Amino acid sequence: MFRILTLLMVSLCTINLFSQEIQLTNWEAYTSMYNVNSLHQDDNRIYAATSGGVYFADLNTDEIVQFTNVTGLSRIDAKYIVHQKESDKVFVGYNDGVFDIYENGDWTAIYDIQNAGFVKANINSILPYEDKLYIAGGFGLVVFNHKENVTIEDVKRFGDLNVGTEARTIKIHDNKIWLATSAGVVYADLDNSLANRDDWKSITPSESFYDEDILDIEWVNDSLYATSGDRIYSWDGENLQSVFEYSTKDIFGLDSKNGKLYFFRERDIRDYPSDIRLTEVDDPINDIQFSENSEDVYLATKSGLIIAKQDTNLSIVPNSPLSNGIAHIHISKDGSLWIGTGNFTGNGVMSFRNGVWDYYNRSTNPEFEANSVVNVNELKDGTITASTYGGGLYLIPPGGDVTIENISASNSPLVGTGGSGNFVIPGDVFEDDFGNMWIVNWGNDGSGPLFVVRTPTGNYETLYNCAGSTRRVMYKSAVDFNGTKWVASAGTDVTFSGTEVAVGLAYYNEMRTLSDKSDDVCGLFTVNNSGIISNNQQALAFDKEGTLWIGTIGGVNRIINPSAVMNNSTPIFVNIRSLANLNVREIVVDALDNKWIATASGLIVVDPDGENVLQTITTDNSPLPTNNLFALAYDENSGKMYVGTDKGLYSVQTNAVKPIAEYDMKVYPQPFDTKKNKLLTIDGLAENSDLRIVTINGELVRSLNVNSRKTTWDGKNEHGEDASPGVYLLYAVSSTNESTQVVKFAIVNK
Repeated sequence: MFRILTLLMVSLCTINLFSQEIQLTNWEAYTSMYNVNSLHQDDNRIYAATSGGVYFADLNTDEIVQFTNVTGLSRIDAKYIVHQKESDKVFVGYNDGVFDIYENGDWTAIYDIQNAGFVKANINSILPYEDKLYIAGGFGLVVFNHKENVTIEDVKRFGDLNVGTEARTIKIHDNKIWLATSAGVVYADLDNSLANRDDWKSITPSESFYDEDILDIEWVNDSLYATSGDRIYSWDGENLQSVFEYSTKDIFGLDSKNGKLYFFRERDIRDYPSDIRLTEVDDPINDIQFSENSEDVYLATKSGLIIAKQDTNLSIVPNSPLSNGIAHIHISKDGSLWIGTGNFTGNGVMSFRNGVWDYYNRSTNPEFEANSVVNVNELKDGTITASTYGGGLYLIPPGGDVTIENISASNSPLVGTGGSGNFVIPGDVFEDDFGNMWIVNWGNDGSGPLFVVRTPTGNYETLYNCAGSTRRVMYKSAVDFNGTKWVASAGTDVTFSGTEVAVGLAYYNEMRTLSDKSDDVCGLFTVNNSGIISNNQQALAFDKEGTLWIGTIGGVNRIINPSAVMNNSTPIFVNIRSLANLNVREIVVDALDNKWIATASGLIVVDPDGENVLQTITTDNSPLPTNNLFALAYDENSGKMYVGTDKGLYSVQTNAVKPIAEYDMKVYPQPFDTKKNKLLTIDGLAENSDLRIVTINGELVRSLNVNSRKTTWDGKNEHGEDASPGVYLLYAVSSTNESTQVVKFAIVNK
């Protein structure tokens, strides 16, 4: 053992260290399944297509199985869904022409329509019939053999109708296919070639001023009905005759049961022709279906799937976020997620604790007067602060049954956006070492404080921007080692940061004496008096070296000596060339001091100095549904990175994990089979670890320098060659606390 340790100590001085690479694994999607665009009910199952993916609900067991683009779907915004009993397949269509097929637990994506180059590739409906799928959309009609997975026919033109006529609903009746289109109803014999335009016949409303844009059709016995706008039509064998009109409400769709026609409007279902309301709901209806075996009606709405029974409505609620709009993410001390939905959808605050989603908004908590929550922070006692767009600040105490407090212009010195009134927009909220709660008070004009500070006794202090009281369009904040508060200018819209009144980067240090303003240090850096790239900043973050990183609409600066302001000096602004001209929304610093940059064009990871791009993460190489990112949050204890978009929340596991105080190393898998396992995981590392992998005879195989709790080894030696099978020793030495540990593991090559 002594000889091995001697060799190790000698090698520490001679071997080059390898930097830890960024590794991304285990993507997860947290997308909202509440906006149901389409449904299909068969027996005891309901299939739902939503803006966040697809779910299957079992009515007997109440089990809900959800699918996203991480768990099988090709994308998330599902437009149409149908299940075929005979084949037990599920078909899902999207707005870009792609459709997915679910069979025997697996999803298969079909790109035929998307790859055909149609101007409008949106899929509106899919009708399975024997081994064929009839698919209607902006492209016309496509016939697809789902047994062989091959396109059979492509119908671009129906009779004399123009090319580009959009097809919507499909029905098969009397051995004919019938389509609702943007220029009337068309039909053709199924036995003929549908690609032959001459085989199609067209039916339009009998009077020219009637709308020919038909949204839906339905057969009731041997009568054909159609709807467009505020009318219902009936076919008389030649033309569509108007038989019903709703002058105040549009009719969205038709359905039938037991020889009777029903139609649905925005929020209710009625029968034809008596116009008696069958059921009513609170939110807009996207689709309906009548049960074959009961009096139940299934409704796809913008806020969930509803089963309308004779005397009550039941909701099917998937465990998913309420909104796909993610404006801000906070990870609390206990590892829970808190999310502000911003101005995307205005659904208040969402929380994700112990695997369950919960919500705080006007519907769940009447004290919430404003649902547009644009920022979420946490106080030291676990209280969650929710900054709203116009409704002031809400305090959500920890625990279950809580009373939410609202801080506004009526009960505090917070000032409205125009210098008066109750339309109050708080920015970041944080707590200092004395228990004072600091609130950034955003305003586009008029007098008002930059900070409103509530003391532990409940009293308030106000601190004004040194550059003038009207210059307070500040929102994001960060605090440096000296206690100086840095506040970024966020333009006129604190969620999507505009450019109208952005004024620069403010700083304020009260010198630990709130009530004594005589010694305060404050100022404002702009493009005219400093090296800052833009007056409009959207992100601030301090790294492990005390450098301030500033994300703007035109790139990234870093201030390497922020303490210079304490001597009334201008600090040094460094322009990060690798991030030039990017619209930066958020910056977070991981356990390795790498910077993760959320931009309007993807997620970028740079090294501690920002000189080298380590990763560029976009829709091309990840499950992210869009490159337009708005929020980031990082859990240093787990290494998870959360990415917020306007199309949902995603997370990815990184290898940047906060080191532990003392070594508790685990090496797996054991043994390490280089033929089956790509990487050996090394977990339980202390800070600033020098790792040496040596043979049992003391020969160095590989050296690694790691500042994370976890890392991996690819089984290669210093020369890039595969390590030979055998027993190895892993030595770890922390340069921070000089602690050490040695573990043994084996390599096999089966």
